[in-house]
Amino acid sequence: MYGTNRQKTKQVAKAYVKNKAKAVLLAFLKSPPGIILTVVLVIILIVLGSLQSFIEAGEITNRLDAEHNQKLQKDIIDIAREKSGQLLDYYGTDEDLALNAAWVFSYFKYLQMIEKADIFNAKDFDEAMKEAAKEGLQSVVNRILPQWYIYKKVKGELTDIAERMKPRFLYVKTEKKTITTKLLHYSMPRTYTWTVTKEVYDPETGEYKEEKEDKSQTVTVKWTEKVQVTETQPIWVIVAADTIKQKYTFSYDINEYKRTYQNGTPQTTQKTKSEDLKLDFDPQKFIVQQDCYHAKDLDVKTKFEIKTNFDRAEKEQQPSSDSKTLETSPQTEEPPFTDDPSATYTDGDKHLDSEEILEVVEKVPELVSQNSIGKEYERLEAMILEDNPKEDINLARAMIVNSALSFMSGTKDLSWVFSDINDYMNVGGYVSCSYIPAQFLPMFQEAEKLMGIPYWFLGAVSFRESSFNPAARTPNSDGVAVGLMQVQQKYWNSRVEAFRNAFPDVTITDDIADPRNQILIGTWTLYNAFKEMGIDPKTVDWQGDGWKEQVIPALAGYWMGVGGAKQWDAPRNYAKTRSEYAPSLLAQAEVYKSIGEMLANPSVAKPVFGEMNITSPFGMRYHPIYHTWKMHTGIDIATTYNQPVFAVKDSIVKYAGWMSGYGKVIVLQTGEYEFYYAHLADIDVQAGQLVKKGQQIGGADSTGNSTGNHLHFEVRINGTPVDPLSVLGKLQ
Repeated sequence: MYGTNRQKTKQVAKAYVKNKAKAVLLAFLKSPPGIILTVVLVIILIVLGSLQSFIEAGEITNRLDAEHNQKLQKDIIDIAREKSGQLLDYYGTDEDLALNAAWVFSYFKYLQMIEKADIFNAKDFDEAMKEAAKEGLQSVVNRILPQWYIYKKVKGELTDIAERMKPRFLYVKTEKKTITTKLLHYSMPRTYTWTVTKEVYDPETGEYKEEKEDKSQTVTVKWTEKVQVTETQPIWVIVAADTIKQKYTFSYDINEYKRTYQNGTPQTTQKTKSEDLKLDFDPQKFIVQQDCYHAKDLDVKTKFEIKTNFDRAEKEQQPSSDSKTLETSPQTEEPPFTDDPSATYTDGDKHLDSEEILEVVEKVPELVSQNSIGKEYERLEAMILEDNPKEDINLARAMIVNSALSFMSGTKDLSWVFSDINDYMNVGGYVSCSYIPAQFLPMFQEAEKLMGIPYWFLGAVSFRESSFNPAARTPNSDGVAVGLMQVQQKYWNSRVEAFRNAFPDVTITDDIADPRNQILIGTWTLYNAFKEMGIDPKTVDWQGDGWKEQVIPALAGYWMGVGGAKQWDAPRNYAKTRSEYAPSLLAQAEVYKSIGEMLANPSVAKPVFGEMNITSPFGMRYHPIYHTWKMHTGIDIATTYNQPVFAVKDSIVKYAGWMSGYGKVIVLQTGEYEFYYAHLADIDVQAGQLVKKGQQIGGADSTGNSTGNHLHFEVRINGTPVDPLSVLGKLQ
């Protein structure tokens, strides 16, 4: 009994202690310190859980709000530019020389997707990527993580990638020399003094005596001097580079531009090769340099040298009393000279009345060739293997490259996942195109006059079918589709014959490779698709927005054939055409239409007056000279020699001078906008000057790397090139 009571006592004691502990704990938790501690512990647990899912998700960029996302992109662009160095011979960023932020973002996307998919097997990669894209890469992370933490973490990772990707290049110091020959017209006052002796009769003495009188005469002396002014400006040219895309060597020529003037007006310019830029080392030996030599860190200033009276034949033009044209001062009518050998003169201050430019000779180093060394994307592949030794290199490289192209073309999404890589490699075409290329525009306008389908809609069809590539050939079940409008080759001859019957006054050949023929026959095919689907092109609401819906049946007929459209697509209200073929085409047509209307608006500020003949739009293009895909960061506008160019907005002149490949260039800045005017003949403004909208700032030419007269015009917002045609209509 005693033992039982003792056991009960112990149990009661334990219960008391336990209840007491609970009471104390509850009391503590209810107290302010306890509440704070409880909240802290809960937050820690939530953060730890969030971090776990954060790590597992691997898509932290989706957690950033719009403000932080925009700030992140801008910061990484600045970081990439900083890692690239200051390219003094090219005022800006070229994707072949400098690091582009698109590559940083694309490689970051690659690392995220690999981390999420956890895939090292090529056969699983495609399905995993499609699945990730279907999910929209939505983050599954808990929303508790603060924006500043995510922003800091992502920026750090992107900065590390930029550091690994930064290009390696060397500068070689050379110079740009400008020799200006002027005729200077001077004048100065010259005062002659002499003593005149006269015999004067003195009536008091009845004798003649000599009296001396001091005389003076002021005249204007005029003369000319021929002067050479030599300006030597240091230029640092890149002679070797190693980017994530390729290793390069460069060859430069020292080209001489000689321009003569007549009555202050520039005459023809003669370009000749002066000399080669000689390098005393092998660039390939230096290409492994890890760091850049920044020209901006070197204290180099422009030097001036003036050589006067260099022409011996005009030596006699030195200002002297017997060799200059003298003009009598209006203050006196007395002659300026005397035979008195004691006459002396004094000169006043020399004054420059006017100067006349006779000739300007510019000697500048210009890039003439760019040669690759070794395997393309060799450094990129090395980076991939560092991060994932088991990776399928070709697959990973294709993913990163096409993602970067997508980013640079402005889509900034994952549409490349569903596209064949070859879709981006249509030689002669454009990945993005805001304006119908000038060489094809008249052909589309001709087709519009004949068949009533607007040129901007036809241009969109061509871009959707071939990216404006006349040589495009696409195999399909019917054989092969050819050219700008992708007309089936097997139906070509019959459609040419039908077109001739319909338009007997229009000359057309049988040549399927001719772009005009391709456009006319392609438009004829589309016209018949309209008719056979029960639509008259003339009744379509082309002026309003009704056309977007009205053209769907015709597009279905053009895309899959009238019979196929009626059999497979029409019963479902053209669902396949609406979802797969029409969206991008309609969007492109709307762009062409709005841009055409914008350029026709007289109130829109444009860099040249009158019609803008755009020979090369903004976007990724296959470069006709370098034979590689390059980002065209502006638009090229056909011009005549010295055609005036104008400020498109009230701005300050940020830069005015020579920029290697850009030739003579003016950069205007206002707020976040920068406007580039390249390949100029004359520059009428100087750095720091304020200019007004519509003010003439220079004249067009073909200086720098250019094959003919044109204005290269580009717009950059916060340093990033954007399509100028998307901006001009918004400027006030």
